[in-house]
Amino acid sequence: MKRKIMGITTAVLMLALVGCGKADVTEVADTAVSASAEVTAEATTEMETREFQGITFEFDKSYTKVDEKTDTNFTYAAYLMDAANSTSFNIVVENLPADITLEKYMELSFGGSGMVADSEETVEKNGITWSVVSTNNQGLKLDQHTFIENKKAYIFTYASMPDGYDALYDTYLKIIDSVKLTEK
Repeated sequence: MKRKIMGITTAVLMLALVGCGKADVTEVADTAVSASAEVTAEATTEMETREFQGITFEFDKSYTKVDEKTDTNFTYAAYLMDAANSTSFNIVVENLPADITLEKYMELSFGGSGMVADSEETVEKNGITWSVVSTNNQGLKLDQHTFIENKKAYIFTYASMPDGYDALYDTYLKIIDSVKLTEK
């Protein structure tokens, strides 16, 4: 089960990072596979505020961090939300070389990734404009929320096997709803 979970986490991270065009896929895969975490399928619903690269968000303390990396061009953290449903959540923060619009960033990110979006929309939450893309890729159902602030792209990805996707999707949306900027 742990290998299956690490495989899902690896796939999600590779999709997010390769879409950004900044990742060494082998390094990401090796890091995710070598991470070890004992996970439980039960959420504690004990929430905590987490800070990450200029933002805060509310997060269930029971979710297990399976990987984190900081590089010159990006930082990411991957969490396992539910082992039973192979459900994961990750955040990638990419440093951008110049000001770029969210629309242009999404065009560049998905244009070279080979992924086809099932749905795309732009939404406003907590004063942040998000691009929301949903897709099925490599046997995973993905939801990706992206925004740009201070020359950084913040990419939140929720992934699960199709059968378990709905189980924690509302929880993922609560995480997105709780995001606040700490740097302006």
